[in-house]
Amino acid sequence: MWGGLAYFLSHRDKLEDMKPTMGRIVIYREVVAVGGEDLMPAIVQGVEQDGTLRLCVFGRFSQSMRYNVKEGTEEGTWQWPPRV
Repeated sequence: MWGGLAYFLSHRDKLEDMKPTMGRIVIYREVVAVGGEDLMPAIVQGVEQDGTLRLCVFGRFSQSMRYNVKEGTEEGTWQWPPRV
């Protein structure tokens, strides 16, 4: 079975064990000046020994580097893109 809930359930362990590596795309959670936050695509430039990432983040009008970024759901962290 290639799609749907059955596929997800049969591959759940693989999805949870995904490791960030150079070149992978992740989502960076940025704080914006207006008091909110923005989700932006980023490419992993490297993985540090402590597990944090070096990211090239693509904003609306520019790109920038972020260093020592931890995985999480708060501002200034990265997460995997949702699987659809």
